[in-house]
Amino acid sequence: MTERGIQFIKEKKGSPWLLTMAYIIPHTPWKPVDERYAPYYRDKGCSENIAACFSHIEQMDTCVGQLLGALKETGQDENTIVVFVSDNGQTGISRKKVKSVKGHIDHPDWAIRNVAGIRGAKSNVWENGTRVPLIVRMPGTIPVGKRTQFVSAEDVLPTLLDVAGIFPGCVAHKPMSGVSMRSALWDEKAKIEHPEVFRITSWGEHNLTPRNPMYFPDPMAMKLEDYQAVLLGAKFKMMMYPGGRVELYDVVNDLTESQDISKEYPEVTASMLVECRRQFRALIDYGAFRFSTIYIGDNRAR
Repeated sequence: MTERGIQFIKEKKGSPWLLTMAYIIPHTPWKPVDERYAPYYRDKGCSENIAACFSHIEQMDTCVGQLLGALKETGQDENTIVVFVSDNGQTGISRKKVKSVKGHIDHPDWAIRNVAGIRGAKSNVWENGTRVPLIVRMPGTIPVGKRTQFVSAEDVLPTLLDVAGIFPGCVAHKPMSGVSMRSALWDEKAKIEHPEVFRITSWGEHNLTPRNPMYFPDPMAMKLEDYQAVLLGAKFKMMMYPGGRVELYDVVNDLTESQDISKEYPEVTASMLVECRRQFRALIDYGAFRFSTIYIGDNRAR
């Protein structure tokens, strides 16, 4: 994949282009282990699981470096915006085999990967299931530094269009959920109005499809109270459990989601609950959980 990407970068020099490089690693299963890197981690005392996982991460890191090298080699380094982002929070050893209570996974390998000590894993709505790394790079244009503005995955497309000078309406499309974060890239103190973000558990306990994965017989009958979902803003995160119980967290000052402050901020909790219900209903009405019918064979021949 990386070799094809480098070839593409060289061929497109001098013209506008977009490259999406979606590496599957370090997705499980971590096999085969990349033996170019794994011995180092074994020597450091890592388990075979972690040595394998880290070997994949180092392989991906090397590949990203080769792509950046191709940009520099072809003189496109300073007029190309690079976005590095993960698709979801981290995963690891099978969660069916470890104890997981309220997002806490009890396993030494998990502790090594979960350096921030936050709750959750891939596909659930605790911070470790939705919080991901985001690195944006454009030498000579985007100032180096950390940004603290609230940003979601939905913002990547409108931001890229804005930076590239592409008018969003030049192609007919449905409304975007995200907003452009261009001003934050240029100015770390920029103030951006950002909508609250809805997320829902899609794997494990209280998930969307506990019995029949990926299929909803009657999406219009779905009830938010049957699932674990959250509404997340720049400071507050409201979590709703099956049955309707809600909690509120200040994820700026309480990243581990250990202090429920819903009683201290009842108005915030109530307001976010209303918006959470609205966004869930909007998804259903939009057809997010509706599947097309696929016919096998030619019905007319019967």
